[in-house]
Amino acid sequence: MKVGILVDATCDIPTSILSRHNVTILPTMLNLKTEAFPDARLVNDTLSFYNERPNTEINEASFNSAGFEELKTLLEDKLLYTCDHLIFIAPHMKLSSTLKNIREALFDLQPRLQSLRSQALVNTPFKVRIIESEQAYAGYGLVLYEALRLLNEKARSADQIKAPLDDFKRTVETYIFPGQINDAQHHLSVPPFNQSWLNLKKQQLMHSQPIFKIDQNGFRYMTNIRGTNLENSFLEFVYDYLTRTSLGNHLVNISYAGKLSQLRVTPAFKQLHEHVKAKRGRLVYSNMSPSSATQLGLRALSVSFSGDKI
Repeated sequence: MKVGILVDATCDIPTSILSRHNVTILPTMLNLKTEAFPDARLVNDTLSFYNERPNTEINEASFNSAGFEELKTLLEDKLLYTCDHLIFIAPHMKLSSTLKNIREALFDLQPRLQSLRSQALVNTPFKVRIIESEQAYAGYGLVLYEALRLLNEKARSADQIKAPLDDFKRTVETYIFPGQINDAQHHLSVPPFNQSWLNLKKQQLMHSQPIFKIDQNGFRYMTNIRGTNLENSFLEFVYDYLTRTSLGNHLVNISYAGKLSQLRVTPAFKQLHEHVKAKRGRLVYSNMSPSSATQLGLRALSVSFSGDKI
């Protein structure tokens, strides 16, 4: 039985991992002032987005998740025939409508699934499993990575990964540092962040930024940080938590809405990297998807890992 994996473009993880495991990306569409920009996590497009577009244009952008018709077309034209068991790992439902849209597309196609495959001379049964990641940004990527590990390293079948993946999700912590450009902070006043106007104003006046956390209990505000290098201060905050955690699947995943070369030279990044290596873990990092950057602002960071408190 051939298994296919489907995620949307907000799944932050290095593209080398996506390519190695033939993960299909559902593109999102960014609404920029001058044009519509498809986000499919293509490396060159992502670099172009960060390097060539004005900051104000990015911070004023929004994005649309793949819609009902797009998903229906993708299923009818490709996914129904390239695999026998399709696993869709969905982003957090509070940040994306992809989960709702794919359920509607599958419901609409359900009566014709097998006949469409038969017409294409594919006569094996077709199954779909939808798994809610209950995560976002780097955390979404971490859940995908664990699913791939279960399928490949642990040789679990598509039917066997749900229970261990549910257990894994309960141990995932994702820390989020929104971008530093104040124009982008209107995104933080709406669900799931729900920052009040007063809090946002205080942060602006004090030149501080909030840190949020996503875990099994949902989204929550943690604290504010200040400093001349806020990315470094955020990574120091994460490092403190990580030193008190035993890593679950040995992976620490970072996504950054900016130039990775600037992130790698921060002292806290180097400290974090060395600590993960000492724990026999692996730190991976990649550009945050442009779609996520429109939610969080330029120079936003997310860091995710799985583990138990020591």
